[in-house]
Amino acid sequence: MTHAPIPEIIRFPQAIIGNCAQDRLDELLRTEVLRSRESGKPIAEPFLRRLAWRPELAARLICAQLFAKRDLDILLSDPDAACSILLENYAGLCALIEPRILGHLPSVERLLVDQRATGREGLRAESEYLRLIAHDADRRYRLTPVIERPIVLAALTEESEMCQEESPSMAFFYFATHPRSEITPRLAGVLNDDEEYQYLALRVARGRRRQETEIQFLADFREPGWAFHVLRDRLLPDKEAKLNEIVQSHPAWLAQWWQVARLDRAQLAASYEASADRCASHELLPELYWFYRTLAARVALPGEAA
Repeated sequence: MTHAPIPEIIRFPQAIIGNCAQDRLDELLRTEVLRSRESGKPIAEPFLRRLAWRPELAARLICAQLFAKRDLDILLSDPDAACSILLENYAGLCALIEPRILGHLPSVERLLVDQRATGREGLRAESEYLRLIAHDADRRYRLTPVIERPIVLAALTEESEMCQEESPSMAFFYFATHPRSEITPRLAGVLNDDEEYQYLALRVARGRRRQETEIQFLADFREPGWAFHVLRDRLLPDKEAKLNEIVQSHPAWLAQWWQVARLDRAQLAASYEASADRCASHELLPELYWFYRTLAARVALPGEAA
């Protein structure tokens, strides 16, 4: 029995930073940090949250020791952002950032994958990262060295038959490794506790051409990131309007969607206006505006050739 390959997952969308005003916006954030350092006043929280979406700049400023503890705690509060900042300069930032994100399994996975790809030495050996993800069945299998996978696959397959309702990862592993298994309301109830595994199960179910009655058990998404992945992969065509609304609630995920959606200029304008209304107070709205301006200059008007 083979395990379904994991589709590409975007953990930290960066399309929004690729806009025509990026240098200007970066300078604005850098200036705010320096002004705060000189005055001794805390940096406004929205500026710190915006800065977190610029891992390279954030890493440089952290290494320059320009932040008070309170500011660092806000800047590094999102584990996906913190991991992205860490990977910009692992050697310089590992002692500060890595302990903060070890409870976030997607970040542990990114650290392990990066360590293997770069051959760098880290704070922890590979075995320690593997121990941290051991209770996540799917990650445990995927991240196990290839030579050991047959043994792990056999053990986890047997375990999943008895423990399929104990966690979303075990429920997904059971479904992925048992082609005749069905998405029942009970199994879906477990999967839907974690939208990552809900999405992955939906991918597998679509690949197996399951009936729509079964698909609908996995069709309720609320998080912009996973709504983006479902939209990108065209997994729920009858729910695209609702998924669009969810993605429009987060500028970074909306920009990521625009990058692949091939909207014409009128569709892009309508999407931007809807998002600007829906998340008018979001700290990334300036970045979204400039990304919209950048993309609108490249795309065709309705009826024009692409």
